[in-house]
Amino acid sequence: AYSVMQLVLWEARFILCLHYSAHLKLFSPEKAGRLAAGALNEILPTAIAPLFGIPSGMYFLHHVAMHHVEDNIFPMDLSSTMPYQRDSFLDFLKYWATYLTLTMFYLPAYALYKGRPRLAFYAITLLTCWASGMYYAWTLHSTAAFYTLIFPFLFASLALMFGNFSPSTR
Repeated sequence: AYSVMQLVLWEARFILCLHYSAHLKLFSPEKAGRLAAGALNEILPTAIAPLFGIPSGMYFLHHVAMHHVEDNIFPMDLSSTMPYQRDSFLDFLKYWATYLTLTMFYLPAYALYKGRPRLAFYAITLLTCWASGMYYAWTLHSTAAFYTLIFPFLFASLALMFGNFSPSTR
């Protein structure tokens, strides 16, 4: 029941909120103070995002730092659909499998390649925390870990990759 309610009622809303907060910070340093605004602006992409299937800290790097800069053009936009035959279910499965297995390595490497070592370090640190947290949750209670972390990751990745694969012409 939890997973169904979360996915049906909240998943799209959360991802839209995450999208907007990646472009325009929710808390301003002028009003909240630099340290407080920085900490508060990290809650969504690092602490809450994994509950909706988005690995900690990856949304900004993937969407703003890479996708907007590279404009879905292969090979620099690592989520580009250009190398795939878009009317092929098998190519969609390859595209999704690439996301599931390689994106966690590609994104920090992309940040390094673009001369953004702090962003790469941020990504590596948060990915390590995310993976460790998933493993630890699994050791505590595998069923709870599956429904609160693993299933949302599989669902969100499927939905987001399907969204990328479907509409654009590139």
